[in-house]
Amino acid sequence: MSNKPTYKQQLTKYLLKQLGNPNPSEKHTEFAEKLLLRTAVNRQLTFNTKLTDSEICCLYWAAQGYSAGHTALVMGTKHSTVESYRKEIKRKLKCNTIAQAVYEGICFGYVPTK
Repeated sequence: MSNKPTYKQQLTKYLLKQLGNPNPSEKHTEFAEKLLLRTAVNRQLTFNTKLTDSEICCLYWAAQGYSAGHTALVMGTKHSTVESYRKEIKRKLKCNTIAQAVYEGICFGYVPTK
């Protein structure tokens, strides 16, 4: 059996270092792993709705800072259609604002980050 740390262990140690703990103990690492796992499981359980291709496209342009009107021009659709997409995106992602939806979209991988 190899002593090479698993990807999960490497990621956990990296995150702890980024949070200011340059040499995390085994207890810190175990706690962080459990916390990350619990967060990931909770997020998966609360997110069970898929966005359509048009909604993903609309969310992408919102993430770029485009207004609904500008998004409509880019997508070649009506302003009211984009507003409907945005409303449905917020409903599906359980958000009150399009900014919150963009954040959730990034978390779920709908919106690529640089």
